[in-house]
Amino acid sequence: MTSDLVHHPIVLYSASAERLEAAKFAAAHGDWVMAVYLAGLSIECLLQAFALRDVPTHDARHDLTKWLTDVLAAFRTPSQ
Repeated sequence: MTSDLVHHPIVLYSASAERLEAAKFAAAHGDWVMAVYLAGLSIECLLQAFALRDVPTHDARHDLTKWLTDVLAAFRTPSQ
């Protein structure tokens, strides 16, 4: 059941926000490597959330070209 939750846009959006806050915290404490890593993770979660919003068959493997295609499709199609 837990793995199913990962594929819900709201869960991914929340994870993105949490990673962004963690990145800000790391940056504020001078841990730049962790800050950059967490910021990237935040972006990854956000891209997946947008891709899954209107393209529920989005494949979450690390294929940035496919993600961006799905994200663009999500923005072209009105959300329900």
